[in-house]
Amino acid sequence: MKLPGEADGCIAGAGQFVPQWAYELAMAAGPTTPPATTAPPTTPPATTPPPTTPPPGGGCTATIAPNAWAGGFTAEVRVTNRGAALTGWTLTLTVADGVRLTNGWNGEWSQSGNRLTVRNVSWNGTVPTGGTVAVGFQGTFAGATLPAFGGVTLDGTACTT
Repeated sequence: MKLPGEADGCIAGAGQFVPQWAYELAMAAGPTTPPATTAPPTTPPATTPPPTTPPPGGGCTATIAPNAWAGGFTAEVRVTNRGAALTGWTLTLTVADGVRLTNGWNGEWSQSGNRLTVRNVSWNGTVPTGGTVAVGFQGTFAGATLPAFGGVTLDGTACTT
């Protein structure tokens, strides 16, 4: 068994491809029969009804997952947008006295007293309805245990935690 157009020694050297022979074999095969077509339906296809789930009620939900050690910690903050799509955002959260921000990621972080603020960076500013923003930060704290965080807002709207 050879590939179409491959010679066995009678037209050209054995195993040599001969384009003209491939063409002649294709022409000798004749036209192919197109697949049968079906008539278009006489009635339009059924349409899917719109979803009955109501749209999100606005606001946001937030989770804060800290990982602490003696005098220091990291924390991941995940906020899900339940309102209209965003093209830029600002998150804030409240920290206890003695908690100090040392650095953060996935945003531009700052601290003023007991308030941490993080603003989007160029690559994560767009958040669709139902989309989630994940940011994180590292800091220090005074005392034996890391105090709880609270008061998360997304663009000034309080998030459910």
